[in-house]
Amino acid sequence: PRPGRFPLLRVPPPDPATHVSLAPTAATNWALIDPAAITHNSRLVKSLVGGKTAVMAVVKANGYGHGAVPVAQAAIAGGATWLGVSSVQEGIELRKAGLTAPILNLGYTPHVALPAAAAANLSLPLFYRERLSRLKSQSTATGRHVTRNIRTIRLGCAPAGRCRPAEA
Repeated sequence: PRPGRFPLLRVPPPDPATHVSLAPTAATNWALIDPAAITHNSRLVKSLVGGKTAVMAVVKANGYGHGAVPVAQAAIAGGATWLGVSSVQEGIELRKAGLTAPILNLGYTPHVALPAAAAANLSLPLFYRERLSRLKSQSTATGRHVTRNIRTIRLGCAPAGRCRPAEA
């Protein structure tokens, strides 16, 4: 980097064979992502919520297109204590990069991916009762989070239904 400038995150250019761009190739739009700014913002959030409160940096979708690993590293450096991803594959990518912070898969985990999630020490949300019994039957040592649907109609126990965290 040039003197007085922060190093920028480098994201590989998209593969022209699979990437469709709606802008001309000589577009004048770009994003400069400063890892120091991510670290600073994480530190600021941590100072606002206090030392006893966990802070999760959500780095799903390849760090929202900025590189999941460098974004996660910058957030952890600033005090984030958890990482959030949207798939088991994203969590495994962070583990392969050497990140040891707790990781919560915010999305649905198919039954066939449970062993890989456990091997990568990922925490998984519990959306349905049968998921808890499947986790117990596989003797996985993964963390569990009960997820409640708050009217987004996506995943979780229905608002009218009863989630019983004590059973987890």
